[in-house]
Amino acid sequence: MKCLKILLALSIATVMLFTVGCSNSQSDDWGGDWGGLGDTITGFVSDIFADTFDEFEDFGLVFNADDSTLHYNGELVTFFEDDRGSGGSTAFGDSNGQGLHVVAVRDSEGNIIGLESTRR
Repeated sequence: MKCLKILLALSIATVMLFTVGCSNSQSDDWGGDWGGLGDTITGFVSDIFADTFDEFEDFGLVFNADDSTLHYNGELVTFFEDDRGSGGSTAFGDSNGQGLHVVAVRDSEGNIIGLESTRR
């Protein structure tokens, strides 16, 4: 369900950007006055990501909506992955990036039982 929310948010953001860009009479390109729409969309998407990561806070993983970053026990996370099996998966960041990689660990019923981290 969370993946569906993210997909919906990104779809809405794309339609809104296209509509505003096409109807913007102040400029023939995409660089016109957006009236704060970009900030609104960024805030909307950040709220969805914040909701996605709420369930991991008890395990030390926190999403910072101000700069759209993840922190694990206070340390910046380069990549995060949560494979929920048939329930979908969540990936955030650059899997090839150097830094702290965090993976959610779930039991056979899909409950979060911890987080594992590695440094690359």
